[in-house]
Amino acid sequence: LPSIGLPLVGRLFTEIRKCHPAVSLKILEGSSGQVEEWLADARVDIAVLYRYGPTLPEMEQSLAVVDSYLIGPTGDKLTKAPEVPFRALDALPFILPAAPNGLRTALDAVARQQHLKLGAVIEADSLPLQRSLVATERLYTVLPIHAVWSEVQDGRLQASKIVDPPFQRTVAMASAKSKGPTRAVSAVAAQIVKIVDGMAKAGMWRPRLKA
Repeated sequence: LPSIGLPLVGRLFTEIRKCHPAVSLKILEGSSGQVEEWLADARVDIAVLYRYGPTLPEMEQSLAVVDSYLIGPTGDKLTKAPEVPFRALDALPFILPAAPNGLRTALDAVARQQHLKLGAVIEADSLPLQRSLVATERLYTVLPIHAVWSEVQDGRLQASKIVDPPFQRTVAMASAKSKGPTRAVSAVAAQIVKIVDGMAKAGMWRPRLKA
């Protein structure tokens, strides 16, 4: 997924080139539905994607637990606070991905439980467009902190963790079922786990769930 690929792929390329120079990488980036299709068709060996809910599908590995943040423009009062209750999302002007989408489905489900109106004034699946319009048009969106890490650090966007109830997702890694894991695939998967653990220590997300 775009929000995972941005912080992960550069580090992965560096580590693979250093530790396994004979291994080449091919990266495909797409929506949740596209990634699922690529995995089912064995077009990819490894998929890294979000899962919502307390359990993972069979043969998937938890890499990290990710909190969701309300993302707002610089100077916004609501996202200036470290945390914001989910009920504060009621009737905000959002830019969100269009359904069907895992994030949108999960957000809508919690909003219904809380009897809130969670509408989008504009729908866009593009992560760069979401970040840009939040900043320039003073909209809001919901993203994990690693998706806006640079923008928040530079003061271009603000992020407030959603609580009460918290809105979390799991970063999961899956392998194509129709292929056995080759040595190259196993090496890349091990590096992904190592990199994600390091990013958790940096504060981008929480450590993976241990069995």
